[in-house]
Amino acid sequence: MKNLISVIVPIYKVEKYLRECVDSLLCQTYTNLEIILVDDGSPDNCPVICDEYAVKDSRVKVLHKENGGVQSAVKCGVKSSQGEYIAFVDGDDYVSEDYIQNLINPLINNDYDLVMSGFNTDTNGIINSIQIDKTGEQIIDNEYLKNLLQIKPFENVKITNSRCGKLFKRELLLSVIDLVDERIFIGEDMLTIKAYATKCKKVFETGKNTYFYRMVETSSTHIFSEKKCLNHVIFMENVHKVFENSGIENIERQINTHILNGAIVCIKDAIWGGFGSKVIKDIFYHPAIKRATLDYEESYFNKKYDKIAISAMKKQNYFKLYWLNCALRLKKLLKRI
Repeated sequence: MKNLISVIVPIYKVEKYLRECVDSLLCQTYTNLEIILVDDGSPDNCPVICDEYAVKDSRVKVLHKENGGVQSAVKCGVKSSQGEYIAFVDGDDYVSEDYIQNLINPLINNDYDLVMSGFNTDTNGIINSIQIDKTGEQIIDNEYLKNLLQIKPFENVKITNSRCGKLFKRELLLSVIDLVDERIFIGEDMLTIKAYATKCKKVFETGKNTYFYRMVETSSTHIFSEKKCLNHVIFMENVHKVFENSGIENIERQINTHILNGAIVCIKDAIWGGFGSKVIKDIFYHPAIKRATLDYEESYFNKKYDKIAISAMKKQNYFKLYWLNCALRLKKLLKRI
C-alpha cells in the first residue's frame, strides 16, 4: 500500500491564487494524499474557498484558526497530520502534477530523511528555473554540520532554507517544530530546516524542478517594515535556543555571523526608511549583538560598510552608524539631482 503523505498549505490573504494552488495538488499523479488547508484567520474569501474544496474532495482537511503567523499555521498543520511523510506548499504557489511522485520515488528503495526537488520562480507568468548543482544523494556528516549556518552562495548548499519543495519524515519534523518561535515571520523556515538537518543522516535532491514559487511583491519577504526589525530581535533570541544543545562544533560563531548579517541589513533599511530610533536601537543595543561581535566569521564581511558597522556595534557607538547611513543616503539623493 502506498504511504500516506500529508501536504500542508498555510493560508493567509491568498484568495487570488488559492484555487490554482489547491487544484495543482488535487491533480497529483500520486493520489494517497491528505491535503491540510490551514486558514490562518484570513480576512478575505480564503476560508470559504477552503471549505468548498473540503466538500469536493475527501482528501482535503480544513483547519480554521485565529491569525498567528505562518509558523503558527505550519505547526498546527504538522501536529494534526496523519501521514508518514509531510510536504508543504504555500497558498500562493503551485506544483506540477508529478511533484509528490518525484519526491516519493527515491524512498522506494532507500531510507532518506529528506527528499528535495528543484524549483521555478513565476514572476507575472514568466517562469525561471533555478538550477541546483548538488543533485542525488547527500550525506549529512560532521563536516556539513560544522558549517550548518554558514552563509554561502545558493548553488553550493546541500539543503535550501525553504520548507517547500521537500518531503519530510513526520516523526523527525515533530521533534524540532516547537523549537522555532511562532512570532518569527522572516527566517522561520531557515531555523526549522537547519534544526531538522541536525536529525538527518542522508538526504536526496531529485534535480527536477516541480515546485513553482510565485514572486508576489506583497509577501513578507519583499516588504520592509518596522515589524521586520522586531522580527530580527526575536530571531536573535530564538536562534540560540534552537541550536544550544545541538553539540555542533563552531555553532556559536555561525550563529553570530547570521545575527550580525541580519542586523546590518535591518539597521540600514530602518535608517534609510525613516523609522524611529527606538526600533533601530532595540537591535543595535541588544545583548546578542554585543556578544556576536566577539566571535564571528570575519571573512564574510569584506565590504567596507560592513566592517564599519560591526566596529560601531562592538563599541556600542550608535551615532557613528546612524550618521554613516545618513551620509550615504544623502550622497545617493544628490546623485539623482
